[in-house]
Amino acid sequence: MKKILTDSSSAIILFKTELFHQLTKTYRILMAKSVYGELTAEGYPGAKTFREYCKNKQFFVFSSDNEASCRQIPLSGKGERDTVCRFLEGIGDFIMIDDGKGVGYCRDNSIPHINALLFPRILYLAGNISESEYRDKTDAVIHVGRYSEKVIAYSAACSQNEIGFFMP
Repeated sequence: MKKILTDSSSAIILFKTELFHQLTKTYRILMAKSVYGELTAEGYPGAKTFREYCKNKQFFVFSSDNEASCRQIPLSGKGERDTVCRFLEGIGDFIMIDDGKGVGYCRDNSIPHINALLFPRILYLAGNISESEYRDKTDAVIHVGRYSEKVIAYSAACSQNEIGFFMP
């Protein structure tokens, strides 16, 4: 099972669209301690559910032994920065990230990454959901997330060959 590091925005999008549980069944989910803190902050939607998922070992939380090196990554969001840092420390096969600056950093530094919008496509291409479920879940992710038309078009046209590395 592939190991995927996720940032909080991707996890929240998938939670709100009822796809996070499917994510935990598709990949081994890893997250930075700061991301876990963002997801479980009291009063936030899903906080209780994310605490339960962690307690039930549906995902795993990691901290760094070298926080100084993490601060060198030029991202303003601690969760995104720590997610990239965990990957650079060798934790995880790829990153799921929906923060624009984080995506840019991953692209510019050849870090394998996807966004939450590609997850329904991956499920569909892997034969895990039907075409109608794929369309419904994609619409839901678009509604909850903030994606440009360019990102939406790429996601819709992305072939299995293009995202083969990320397939379960």
